[in-house]
Amino acid sequence: MTLLGGADGANPHHHARSAELSTWCPYSCSPVIVSSSLAKGTSPSCQPDADLLIVITPGIERFEYFRHLARIATGQQPPQSLLEVRALYDTFTFFDDSPAWRQTRGGHRPDPGALSRRLL
Repeated sequence: MTLLGGADGANPHHHARSAELSTWCPYSCSPVIVSSSLAKGTSPSCQPDADLLIVITPGIERFEYFRHLARIATGQQPPQSLLEVRALYDTFTFFDDSPAWRQTRGGHRPDPGALSRRLL
């Protein structure tokens, strides 16, 4: 996945049953592993555009999840519709405020549809 510099990336979320490994290419030499139930968000910060490699284990079929994000981006479904499928895809996005995320992102509140808009 490619994220534009300064983009929010994935809003704060966690996986109940899966660990997630991620690394920024070409900026990071070390992957980051986040165990299940720990919250995380992704953002290239002030870096230029960056590729993000994400590996989630155990694997869960998430193709429809990204299609769902695309439907949110095009207005076919509201961002809150992710609440209905979060257990299915083991991706629990936080719709409430995250002070740490807000501080890091310059005061912006999480936007549940932000990632999907960048995937189109």
